Amino acid sequence: MAQKGRPRNYDSAAALDKIMAQFWRKGYTATSLDELAAETDMRKPSLYAAFGNKERLYQLAMDRFGEIAQAHYSAALAPQTPGEPLAARLTRWLQATATLYTGEHGPAGCMVLSTAAAEVYDPAIRKRLQEVIAAQEMMVLDCLNEEKTALHDPDCAPLLAKTLTAFLHSISLRARAGESAGQLAEMVRAGQMVLQSALTSPAA
Repeated sequence: MAQKGRPRNYDSAAALDKIMAQFWRKGYTATSLDELAAETDMRKPSLYAAFGNKERLYQLAMDRFGEIAQAHYSAALAPQTPGEPLAARLTRWLQATATLYTGEHGPAGCMVLSTAAAEVYDPAIRKRLQEVIAAQEMMVLDCLNEEKTALHDPDCAPLLAKTLTAFLHSISLRARAGESAGQLAEMVRAGQMVLQSALTSPAA
C-alpha cells in the first residue's frame, strides 16, 4: 500500500509558518518531529523531504521569523513624512517591538531570542543568535547615522544603538515572561528617556 505523502493542498509557506509557531511556543529542544508533523498535517518522511531534518526546520523557522521582524522594524523606522524627527522614528520602532512581541504575529517574545538562547551549546545556533543581535544593532545604527546631527555626540551612535537594542531584548524577555502591552509601554517610555538624553533637542 502506498504511503501517504504530502497533503493534496500542501502549501509550503503555510506549513513553514506553522513550524515557526511551534518552535516559537516550545523552543527547539522541547519541540518534537511528531508535533511538527501534526501541526503541518504531514507525515514525518514528507516533512523531511520538504524541509530537511529538525535542525534545518529550526533554521528555516528562524529565517521566516526574521522576514516578519525585518518587515515590521523597517516599516517602523521608515520616515512617515519628509524630515520626520529621529526621535519619532525610533520611538515608533520601540513601540513596534512591543506589538510584535505580545502575540500579534505569534507567541510572546522574539522567536529567535526566546528560543535560541537556550541552545547556545550548538555552535550553529549560537552563531545565528549572534548574527541576529548584530543585525538588530545595525538596523538602529543605520537610522542613527542618517541623522547624526540630531545627536549630542555623533561618535556615540554605536553605543546608543547597543543601548536601544538592549531595550528591545528586555521587551522580548518581559513579553515572554507574561507582561502585557501596557506594562511593556513603560519600557518603551524608558527607552524614550534614554533616546531624548542623547538628542540635541526633544524634537530632533
